[in-house]
Amino acid sequence: MTIQTALAPSPMPRVARAIPPDARVTHWHAADGWAVRRFDRDGAGRGAILFQAGRADMFEKYLECFDHWHAAGWSLTGRITLRGQTADGAEPDWREALLAK
Repeated sequence: MTIQTALAPSPMPRVARAIPPDARVTHWHAADGWAVRRFDRDGAGRGAILFQAGRADMFEKYLECFDHWHAAGWSLTGRITLRGQTADGAEPDWREALLAK
């Protein structure tokens, strides 16, 4: 009995982790003024996907997935990072707030 372990080649072309030229990286500002990084890429009208991942994730980690969905016609918005995580900005100094009490 022969067990085949090699995976079939992917039909998707290899995509380097680079922001596509037709995508936009901006900041969305919460009601309290906190700036949150945001990724937007318009699709071909199939619909829209709001991509939200877990703590400390950066949307750059998912660019291959975004490219796959975009190729299928989806518009994408990625808001990945949480307050004070990854590239959102300086983490608030919660230690000072605790010591002030």
